[in-house]
This record gives sequence, structure tokens and C-alpha cells, in this order.
Amino acid sequence: MSKIPDSLRRPYQILASQDGSLRKIYAQSSSLLAVQSIIRQYAPANVYVASIRDETLHLITSSSVVATQIRYRQRSIVSAVRRSGLTNSPTNIVSRLKVSVRPEQPESLAPVREPVPISTENARNLVTAAKYIEDDALRKALIRLSKRTD
Repeated sequence: MSKIPDSLRRPYQILASQDGSLRKIYAQSSSLLAVQSIIRQYAPANVYVASIRDETLHLITSSSVVATQIRYRQRSIVSAVRRSGLTNSPTNIVSRLKVSVRPEQPESLAPVREPVPISTENARNLVTAAKYIEDDALRKALIRLSKRTD
């Protein structure tokens, strides 16, 4: 097995550097996850923290019913987040709550339909047109299509 070059750093080395952008992103995501765990005490499991910006905690849920419940509990949620001390930095102070509803997309299955049979006259026209087509694949496709008569 070959030795790892010294120019490559391990993940713990990258996260340990104080000025690295990856460390900042990791710290911010950890903070948002901690805030989300606090919010889960007041709201169901399908509520996610999107961001904390301009003293506003932005939450996303898939249900308007849950969004209304969160709006009714806004004061208690904001005070719980403040008490936790997780948002003590000046950029993460929370005083307002914004709730967005993003419905879950149902798995849409394309309806399977039977091909509509063509009339005998159209089938005859397709066979006639196929006689003059030089491309073999297209000619065969037209002939197959002409056999779908009613």
C-alpha cells in the first residue's frame, strides 16, 4: 500500500484549522442541527431548520397544519432557542420565526395506457409511405405501426 502524500490533509486536520471555510460550514450545520433538536420538542418531526439570518429563524415543514401550530407556538420556540445559548453569536440572535410550507412531492407514476389502434385507412397509408422510405429502421417502424389496427 502506498504512503499518503504529506500535501494531503486528513479530515480532522482540515476541521481543526481555525480559519478554514469547511470548519465554519461544519460549525454552522452543527448549530442548525442543535437548534432543530430543540424545535422538535415543540413541533413534529417533519420540521427542519433552513437558516438563521437577520434575527429570523427560518423553518420548513411539509404541512400547513404544522406551520400553523408552529406560528401559535412562536414565542415559546423563540424563547427556548434563546435559552439554549446555541445562537449567542451576534449573527445568530433569534427574535422572529418564519415558517415555509414545502409540500412533499408524491411519487407520480405515469399512467400506463394501451396504444390507441389506428384505422385501416391510416394503416394502408403508412404501408404505402413505408414503401418509399430508404431508411430500414424507419420503414420497419412504420410497418409495425400499421399493424396496430382496430
